[in-house]
Amino acid sequence: MNTTTLLMTIAVTSAVLAITMGVVAYQRRLDGMQQWAISFTLHATVYSLYLLRGQVSDIFTIVVANGLLAASSAVFNQGVLKFQKRSRPRWRVWLPVPVMVVAMVVWLHEPVTRVTLVGIIVALQSLVILIDLLARRRDTVGVGQHIVITAFIVAITMLTVRVVGTLWGASGMGVVTSSSPLQAMTFLASLNAMVLMAIGVIVMTKERAEHQIQFLSKHDALTGLPNRSLLAEHLEAAMALARRNQHRVALMFLDLDRFKEVNDTLGHRIGDLLLKEVAQRLRQAVRESDLVARIGGDEFIVLLRDVSASETVQAVGEKLRRALEIPFEIEGHRLSISGSTGIALYPEHGRDATELFRRADDAMYRIKAQGRNGVAMAEASPSVG
Repeated sequence: MNTTTLLMTIAVTSAVLAITMGVVAYQRRLDGMQQWAISFTLHATVYSLYLLRGQVSDIFTIVVANGLLAASSAVFNQGVLKFQKRSRPRWRVWLPVPVMVVAMVVWLHEPVTRVTLVGIIVALQSLVILIDLLARRRDTVGVGQHIVITAFIVAITMLTVRVVGTLWGASGMGVVTSSSPLQAMTFLASLNAMVLMAIGVIVMTKERAEHQIQFLSKHDALTGLPNRSLLAEHLEAAMALARRNQHRVALMFLDLDRFKEVNDTLGHRIGDLLLKEVAQRLRQAVRESDLVARIGGDEFIVLLRDVSASETVQAVGEKLRRALEIPFEIEGHRLSISGSTGIALYPEHGRDATELFRRADDAMYRIKAQGRNGVAMAEASPSVG
């Protein structure tokens, strides 16, 4: 395969992948996909301009083309940052573009220097993206990220070989359309890296979407806390373990006091922000081994595993109550609420989840009736020995 055919193949493949990503980005609004579609569009434009070398001005086929090549990497970098929900000063992402353009203008008629600088600049951009991917690899699920990482390793290796080959004096490296074994090898590697990048980001975004769907099936969308379904699974597991080890499990039913007033006076948006802050305080007030869940509205459940004594549970309830008494500062509003908590113990107050929920709920309403902002233990069940 000669160099012209390779350039054409890269241009066409980039365009097809850009269209595919654009359609996916339009339909699903996935983080980063729009930027990656633009990046591949620029990449297709770059190689289309390379094909015109000798037919139109070098200003377009060298200066503009390589400026767009740097821009393609910059946009890809922005896509990675958006996917990772990170930010970086825009000038740091886009600085290589004017550097590339100036370098191409200054060394327009010095092919060895020009090709070397293009390789170095794009390799450094690729290295930054690779570092970003590696830095957050533990926060990204699935194999898609590993495909993208592999693609950038291939790209950086290819660019390094191209720079070394040019400096070493390999024939044909100064003109992009000239044919030589090294030229063909580097462009073929570029094609493979590009396809791997496209496959990787598509798989990566698909895996995240599937993970989010699975997460939301077991968690509250607003606070990120476990929902009723996941709570039930953990409660059943905790009771089974308690039966084997002869210890207790505590179920704490917490209902916020005066939360409806916040929604009615300040609106649901402030109410939602308040619920998020409440969830954070509750998580901070219990052990890592314990579970805080939101089961709807302003109702929360705290599941305490491996409880030694009822007095310990009562103390945790008081700790939660005091945590909620501290005013919340939300968008300039100082909000004061409290919590009413009912507690049921396994096995004293019930031997199944339904009974424990009912007993804790009854205890919570008893506190409500007594003036709110308190903690109450469920009364013993006559049916429990």
